[in-house]
Amino acid sequence: MLKKIAIFGEAEKGMFQQPYLCESLSKLFDNLGNPVEKSSSIAFAIQSLLSHYGIVYFRVHEEGFSKKDYMKGLQYLEESNEHMPLSLITIFGVGDKEIITAARKACKSHNCYMLIQEKDLYDYYTH
Repeated sequence: MLKKIAIFGEAEKGMFQQPYLCESLSKLFDNLGNPVEKSSSIAFAIQSLLSHYGIVYFRVHEEGFSKKDYMKGLQYLEESNEHMPLSLITIFGVGDKEIITAARKACKSHNCYMLIQEKDLYDYYTH
């Protein structure tokens, strides 16, 4: 697993504002537990691991709304661009312009893509 995917999302357990590097399903479960209701981030992490990508997971208090959690994680990613190559940064549930701008900056630093949901893109452009 050379490339990794950074995922921001809710989880059953784990510390906030800390990266969890997971390269197996057992490591993901040990660090973050089960998915929480209305969150697709753990499910996306599982699919990514099954597709042979490593995961850097940032647990947030509430997807889309925990600005401090997102900003701290994005700052970490931007500062670690030489040591941790990323293919993708996912920020499901985020429509906040400041968070998306910071994610775009981190993506540019890593020369990678950002994945958000259609409804979040609509919020971004209409607010």
